[in-house]
Amino acid sequence: MKKEILDSRDLLEHKSTILAFLVESYKVNFNLSQEQCTSVCIEKINLLNTFLKQNSATLIGAFDNEELIGFVWLYKHTNYEELRLHINQIIVSKKHRGKGVAKQLIKEAERFAINNEIKTIDLNVSEINVEAIKMYDNIGFSTERRLMKKVL
Repeated sequence: MKKEILDSRDLLEHKSTILAFLVESYKVNFNLSQEQCTSVCIEKINLLNTFLKQNSATLIGAFDNEELIGFVWLYKHTNYEELRLHINQIIVSKKHRGKGVAKQLIKEAERFAINNEIKTIDLNVSEINVEAIKMYDNIGFSTERRLMKKVL
């Protein structure tokens, strides 16, 4: 498996694959319709393209031969005066899950953080994404905060 930082041209080249990954993720994690997911995810890709051009986001792709099999979308942010690296999205194709791809993408995020003198990586994960939570726990992430809601 090859991992590489992608720019806005690469994003456009792999747009349909990235869109498919995002739509699937949003359907599962947010219980949205196909139409809602597609609309939201097209907007996300357009934002990501802008962020890549502005150098305010980093996109790392994982490839099996020339096929994009997963990606991690990162950005720097400040949390109570601490510079952090946020994992905005990490998605691996269904057929490549359970093979360590996500862990390798997180390792790339860790390298990126270290190279940028960032000591903390954070992310959000849906409670229903049990496999992801288990993986994050196993590689050293801990729960810092919990988002709760009440539907009226």
